[in-house]
Amino acid sequence: LTAVNLVGDLTTAYGANTTVTVSLTDLDGGTILIGSVTSFTFSSTQPVQVYNSPSGFTFDLDTDNWPVSTIQVTLSVVLSGNYDNPTNYVFYVTIRSLQTTLYNAPTNLLFTQTSDFTIDVHFNVSEIGQYYGLPINGEAGQFLVTSSLTLSGTTITPLGNGMYRIMIPWSNFDGQGTDFTINIGVTPSSNLYSSASIVIQFQYRPIISDLTANLYTVSTPYNMDVTIHLYFTDRDSSTGITTATISANPDILISGLHITNGDYQVILDSSTLSIGSHAINLTASAPGYDSKWVIVTIIVTQIHTDANPSTIYLEIPSGNTKVFTISWTDLDNSLPIQTAIINISHNWNGTAPVIIWTGTQYQITFETTASDSLGIYLLWFNFTKGAEYQPGYCEIQIEIRSHDTILTADSPPPTAFNAIINVTA
Repeated sequence: LTAVNLVGDLTTAYGANTTVTVSLTDLDGGTILIGSVTSFTFSSTQPVQVYNSPSGFTFDLDTDNWPVSTIQVTLSVVLSGNYDNPTNYVFYVTIRSLQTTLYNAPTNLLFTQTSDFTIDVHFNVSEIGQYYGLPINGEAGQFLVTSSLTLSGTTITPLGNGMYRIMIPWSNFDGQGTDFTINIGVTPSSNLYSSASIVIQFQYRPIISDLTANLYTVSTPYNMDVTIHLYFTDRDSSTGITTATISANPDILISGLHITNGDYQVILDSSTLSIGSHAINLTASAPGYDSKWVIVTIIVTQIHTDANPSTIYLEIPSGNTKVFTISWTDLDNSLPIQTAIINISHNWNGTAPVIIWTGTQYQITFETTASDSLGIYLLWFNFTKGAEYQPGYCEIQIEIRSHDTILTADSPPPTAFNAIINVTA
């Protein structure tokens, strides 16, 4: 009596052959040699072709075209001589799916805020053998992307050659932190390929921004608004940032108006700044961007002024009165300056001039008396109004003179002659 058995791994990847070793046993004792074997016959519902050494019990079953499934195979052995043929041996060969791999293309997994998450992944056969490295296409609909977050709007785009682009909108990550993990899995539609998955860890960072100014030092007269331009730029995309809020410290900001492509016109109120140099911190902030700041130095100078008299020379007869005006003007704002402190330096010992404000200028009344000494006098007017205004100066020359006179004489009127005059020759 004899028996047959099979030794070997009966699970084989699709596209590969299956190697088995036949074991024959003499149930009555003894050893069955290969020379006692007339034939080995393998039969199945699938075509079976067998390769083996004529002097051995090891066989390669040609299963490279068998489908992925479990397939029954029957082995029949015919022995010669004193041996009975063993009962047919039934065994099962399992053809499994090819092992696959899913991996991401080399990329920087650091994304800028507001940008969508995008990654390219490769789906290939990793099974050692004739299909190793084969790209697997046509499986875009078989991907599943999951996370601890609820993801919406995810798209899978086939790129060919086993590559797929996965895009997840930024809105899924906005306000959720900076570090994220997603799981990408693919279950192929064909059972020739096994499933594969990959875990991706990535980060979001604020967009790198840059803030510059057209002027870093600006000089302005006291109480005049200062206008500068700030340029807020997205360095990652080399475009202007148009959604910024401008702030100032100290808070002297009047307005920060976006003009175009990250150019902001900034108007600052210098009315609270004293004469001198002041460092102003200007900051630009926008959602999704690093806030940036620059220091602008404002040098506040005195208001430029000019004292302009209506005349620089007055000729006044002794005892008379003359009126003239002086306009003290804010040259930076083209405005008359009121409430000035006016000091007059002079060598005049007579009645002090009377000064009144007319609404646009100063009116000076200069009065003399008959007892004032005749001569030429200088009046030096000094206009001041605190440290914020430059002093204004002007000089008036006044001549006190005697009155011009005209000497006239009156003759008696002619007397009429009423008589006869005899003329003789």
